[in-house]
Amino acid sequence: MQKRGFALVGLLLAAAVPALAQPAPAQPEQSPDQQPGQEQAMAPSSTSFNALLAAIGRARDTGQSIQALGPLPDSKVELRNAYNIEQQPGDPERLQGALNDNRDGLQALRQDLIRNKSVDLALARDQVPIDHVVAAEVQPDGKVVVYAFPQSRVPPG
Repeated sequence: MQKRGFALVGLLLAAAVPALAQPAPAQPEQSPDQQPGQEQAMAPSSTSFNALLAAIGRARDTGQSIQALGPLPDSKVELRNAYNIEQQPGDPERLQGALNDNRDGLQALRQDLIRNKSVDLALARDQVPIDHVVAAEVQPDGKVVVYAFPQSRVPPG
């Protein structure tokens, strides 16, 4: 009986030790403007700098497309951190130029975003000022992605 007890304990230990050796789940990456313990409102972005510039150039058309979509479920609106994209290798002067060249289109986009109640609610929920929005896009699946600078960062332009 004693041998069985040791064998059982051995089996339990063999099963438990690998589980204890597993690394802890990775914590979400904290952005430089985020306070410790504060949840990140905007998703980090895998968008490239050039893709952001292209989205800025399409601002007016994108705004009209978003208006045509009408109400959207929460899962179809995503806010992405444009500050992280700006920090990628790129040319800050090109970003500034794109924002200046598309000032009217950007203003129209912002108005269309406010008119779409689903997007407006997402911006309000995450406390993103509308003047921090620099671009948006409608993905093939109908998801609206809004690129904005965090509240603690002033967007160029």
